[in-house]
Amino acid sequence: MNFNNQIWVSGKIEPGDFYAKFTGRFSELMQTSKERSQWTVFFNSRGGDTETTLGVYDLLVNCRRKLVGIVAGTAQSGASVVLQACHRRIMTPNSTLMLHLSSVQISGAVEDVQKALDKFRCLDEKFIEIYAKRMKRTRNEMDVIMRRVDCHLNPQEALGLGLIDEIWNSRVF
Repeated sequence: MNFNNQIWVSGKIEPGDFYAKFTGRFSELMQTSKERSQWTVFFNSRGGDTETTLGVYDLLVNCRRKLVGIVAGTAQSGASVVLQACHRRIMTPNSTLMLHLSSVQISGAVEDVQKALDKFRCLDEKFIEIYAKRMKRTRNEMDVIMRRVDCHLNPQEALGLGLIDEIWNSRVF
């Protein structure tokens, strides 16, 4: 495996420092690597901001590089969504994956709260579509899985559901 082109999804996925570092490295790799070259995307993140998560996912899924995602630690919430942008998804034996629907705290006028809830329902739908496509599951099957509160998975469970392709071992590389 080529570890020359590395990028990291670590810490909280959010606008600001994470996004600046991620997009800086992304831009650097886009300039220095050829189409269809391999990148290794390392994951150790508890997720974060929903919109930033989808932005990172969009950058990776459309970058025309062969992405190998390696979860070494955890890929929770939005990080598990970003992992789905990778062509090959691997977890180390002691890693965890977690998926869930959005959790929000909203206050304000009823109309504003309703608009915010509608927005998050729409974002949840995007997450469900991404998972369903990679897992080769129907929308209804994903609905059942996603309705479980904070669905924590070990590598064997994630593999069984189709969220990853392999569990890291000496034969993987």
